[in-house]
Amino acid sequence: SYSVSIKFGVKASIVFGNIEVLGDEPLGNLYVVFEGGEGSVLKAIDSLVKDGVEVEILAGNDYIKEVAV
Repeated sequence: SYSVSIKFGVKASIVFGNIEVLGDEPLGNLYVVFEGGEGSVLKAIDSLVKDGVEVEILAGNDYIKEVAV
């Protein structure tokens, strides 16, 4: 999100998004590429997880692969 980008100094690029409504509940996926320093990206991901966002790392370099979310 914009606030995560500003707060942690990372660039977040949305690659793909999809939302469907099942019953009355919206359910979807958002594919985002984060760019920035190692500490900044990790802090941004951690912040999203703490806010209840399910995060799955699909690709990344060595420091991202070590994050367990």
